[in-house]
Amino acid sequence: MQREVRNVIFTNHALDRLDQRQITQHMVVQTVQSPDRSEIERDGDTKFTKTINGRQLQVIGRWEADENKWLVKSAWVRGEEEQKRQRVPAVVGAVIALVYRLFRLFMNNRRRR
Repeated sequence: MQREVRNVIFTNHALDRLDQRQITQHMVVQTVQSPDRSEIERDGDTKFTKTINGRQLQVIGRWEADENKWLVKSAWVRGEEEQKRQRVPAVVGAVIALVYRLFRLFMNNRRRR
């Protein structure tokens, strides 16, 4: 991935997140340059939102006036991270339930001897 695309600069953190979340730099540039919605955050950053191919992309950036470019700090797709977080506890719960069942089975077999 390139560090700069069409007057948008990407931090190392942003590049890592794009790779992890299967977001292209082109999608981020589209979101920054033509958002469906944007809002200024308390810290002065701008949050851009744009739906691309049914995915609601969220991008955090800051205007760098001295360079006349946007600095993208991070990006994600709304809903996709929440789904991943919900799956982890379900898997952990299933593993705990399995361990508990195996423990009970072991204890029941041990008592019968």
